[in-house]
Amino acid sequence: MGSSPTAATSSRPTPVTRGRAVIHRVPAAEYFEWPQTSASDLKEFNLSPLGYYERKVLGQVPRKQTPSLKHGENLHLWHELGESQFWDRVDIAPDSYLTATGNLSKKGEDWLAGLEPGRIGLTAVDRDKLWKQTRQILANPAAKQLIDDRIDAEFCVTWDWEGHAMRCRIDGATPEVWYDLKTTSDTTPLKTFWRSVLDYQYDLQAAVYEAAAEAADWPLHSLHFIVTQNAPPHACHVVTLPHAVTALARDRVLRLLDDLQYRRDWDSWLPTDYGQVVELECPAFMKGGNDDAGGW
Repeated sequence: MGSSPTAATSSRPTPVTRGRAVIHRVPAAEYFEWPQTSASDLKEFNLSPLGYYERKVLGQVPRKQTPSLKHGENLHLWHELGESQFWDRVDIAPDSYLTATGNLSKKGEDWLAGLEPGRIGLTAVDRDKLWKQTRQILANPAAKQLIDDRIDAEFCVTWDWEGHAMRCRIDGATPEVWYDLKTTSDTTPLKTFWRSVLDYQYDLQAAVYEAAAEAADWPLHSLHFIVTQNAPPHACHVVTLPHAVTALARDRVLRLLDDLQYRRDWDSWLPTDYGQVVELECPAFMKGGNDDAGGW
């Protein structure tokens, strides 16, 4: 739980042009309302043009808010504020404000809403989890080096990419690379995080962020992911995606952008298979074939 997802101040810096991009510093809630296309927009559009239309165009579907997303917000806030400032702002919910399962009760939600601006409300369990997770991030020399070397955090970039108005919000940047924090439930991230890359389309995000970094005149590089486990032992790894993966993702992003623009122009949002009878894709083992890897 947290009372504030950002560390915005009352004075807002003027946007700065860098290369072919513009650097902004605005609260996350404001950034999410911008009309330019983001990596998250493209990921949603790729899964369902109709779902994208209902949320982004019609505004009928509110942004998701789950305990795991709230935990991720607090992790990012820890990164943005820094060690001492973050933990100095934390207030722990009294046990009387918790349900039998350890979550905030209605009374606890009222307590959270009533905290002074800038205070961060956590349950003792959430605080313990976040503490252990951040200890492991700082224990990883590669992750700590990125955080120590950063020259900016939680900043927004807008740029034109082959005629498409784009936006992204960066977790952190050093003079050499951009990086992004990712939480995972993978028990062996170095062996299995590729599945999360597929499931959550992190390859599309990497392609978009790398294009933004190039537009903003950062040195050419691969987006770095600081991957942290949500569960014990809360291991942390810093990974990049193979160039072949991001190259394919870049081509997909550009195709998706063209498709998105076409649908906007023609106000056409139904899936392409509507009106057709489609044979369902099934794993090979369901069709009597050998599929030891469990693939398709």
